[in-house]
Amino acid sequence: MKLFILSFLSSLSPFLLIGQIHYFDAANQAGIIHQYLMGAPGGGISCVDFDGDGWDDITLATEDGAFISFYKNQGDGTFQLLSPLVDHVEESKHVLWVDFDNDADLDLYVTTYEGSNRLYQNVGNLVFEDITIEAGFPIDSLRHFGASWGDYDRDGWLDLYYTERATLTSGTTNKNRLFKNDTDGTFTEVSFSANVMDESRLPFCAAFFDYDNDKWPDLYIANDKIHPNTLLKNN
Repeated sequence: MKLFILSFLSSLSPFLLIGQIHYFDAANQAGIIHQYLMGAPGGGISCVDFDGDGWDDITLATEDGAFISFYKNQGDGTFQLLSPLVDHVEESKHVLWVDFDNDADLDLYVTTYEGSNRLYQNVGNLVFEDITIEAGFPIDSLRHFGASWGDYDRDGWLDLYYTERATLTSGTTNKNRLFKNDTDGTFTEVSFSANVMDESRLPFCAAFFDYDNDKWPDLYIANDKIHPNTLLKNN
C-alpha cells in the first residue's frame, strides 16, 4: 500500500510543481504606469501585436479627457509608451484590434461611454483615419461598453456586434446592434432581421463563439443587475 501511494504521488509530482507557480506585479518594472481615475468603473485592455514585430503589445482604455495608452513591447521585458496613435479623448471602454478590411494590417475599434464608438482604419505604418461615418456606423452619444467582431455569416469578412445602453434622457430602449461587413469598407445594420437586439436589458459585453460546433458563430451577452445573460444561437 505504501509503495502504491508513493508511486501515485510520484506520478502527480509534475502537477504538484505546477500548482506552486505564482505571479508578481511587474507593471512598474516593465514601464507600464496606468490609472483609470474617473468615469464609469474601469476600462478594457488589449494584448495584441499591433505593430507586427512578433511581440505582443498592450493597449489600454482611458478615462474622459485622456488619450488611449499604447505600449509597445520592446522585446526585452519592458514597454514603451507611444505617442497617441488615434485622437480619441472620450471615455473609452473597449479597445479592439481587428483587420476588418482584409488588408493584412490591424485597424482599431473603440467603444465609448456616453459618446460615439469609433472605427480607426490603419492606412499604413500605424497611421490611422477615423472612418466611422464613412463606414456607415451611427455616431449616437450613448452608454457603450463591449463589442465583438466575428464573421457571423461566414463570408470571409468580419462583422461587428456591440452592446448599447440608452442614456437616462434619450427616451430610447436599450438594445444591441449587429452590422454586416459589406466588403467595400462600409457596413449595413442587420440587427432587426438577424433578431439579435436583445432589447430592454442592461448589456455589458458580448462575444462571438461557436458553442454547438456547427461552424456558425453564436453570441453570448453579459447583462447587468437583475437581467439574466443571453445566449443567441446562430440559425
